[in-house]
Amino acid sequence: MQRNFKIIDPSRILIQWATMRSIKDETKQFSIDLSLEDLEKTIPSIAFFTAFSAWKFLKKRVPIDYREVYVYVNEKDKNIFDLWLKKQKINKKGLPNLYIIYLGDDHLFKNSKKNIVPIPQIIVDTYSISNISSKYFFLDMLKEYNEFSFEI
Repeated sequence: MQRNFKIIDPSRILIQWATMRSIKDETKQFSIDLSLEDLEKTIPSIAFFTAFSAWKFLKKRVPIDYREVYVYVNEKDKNIFDLWLKKQKINKKGLPNLYIIYLGDDHLFKNSKKNIVPIPQIIVDTYSISNISSKYFFLDMLKEYNEFSFEI
C-alpha cells in the first residue's frame, strides 16, 4: 500500500531531532596533542566529518573559532581507526578535542560526500553540542539554508 505524504515544515523535524539528540553521549573522547588543523589533516579517510569541521570544509569559512573535531566512523572500520588512534600522542589530562561516533548503520556513510556527512546531520550535530561555538555555527547554517530556519 502506497502512502503519500508531504513534509510541510522540515525545520520542525530537524529541530525536534536536534533537541532530542546529545552527541557527546554517543562519542568516544580524546585529547590529541595536535593543533586542530593538523588533527583534521591527519584523520584517516575512513572518518566522516560533522559539526564544525564539516561546515568549514563545505563553506570554506567559520563564523567563530572552535576547538573540537567530530567524526563518524563505520563500526566495520573501527579497528583501522583505532590503529591510527594508537599512533597519536594522547594527553590524558587535556581537554578533549576529538570526538568519535562509531556507527553501525551504513545509511549515513552512503549519503555522505567527500567524507562530510549530509547538511541536516551537520545541523543537528552542531545544535546538540553545548558550547559557544555551536551557537554561532548553528546560526550561520540557518542563514545559509533558510529552508531549515524557523520563527518562534
